[in-house]
Amino acid sequence: MRLLLIPLVAAALVLPAENGGASATTRLNVSPKHGGPYSTYVVSFKAEFASSKATHTQYVLGAVNSAGCSSGISSFGKIQAGPYKVGQTVRFAIRYPKAGLCVGVFHGVGHWQKREGDHTRDIRIGRFAFRVLRS
Repeated sequence: MRLLLIPLVAAALVLPAENGGASATTRLNVSPKHGGPYSTYVVSFKAEFASSKATHTQYVLGAVNSAGCSSGISSFGKIQAGPYKVGQTVRFAIRYPKAGLCVGVFHGVGHWQKREGDHTRDIRIGRFAFRVLRS
């Protein structure tokens, strides 16, 4: 599963969104904005689209660290299918208690995806960032 997740996140970060960019209405919040390598960061936002396993839809979050890193986690990806209704709060918990996150700024994006046969429709919903400080 992790091997499949890495290319998905890389594609989500590199490929342009189908609708041409981040929506002006969806704001991805991060709490805390600053923390340590072993802190738990929560990215949350209001769902623009309904999502569930039954409808083959999901929310995807990915981020990379802007600094060079010799130990710890320098990038990550998370997938959540829900179920979520439009307007419901979607939350992603980011925590790596064993390895810890690399020190620096993580820049990320959130996407909504729908599998349609052998094609996946991908819509970027917003961006986020947080800083990991030395502990």
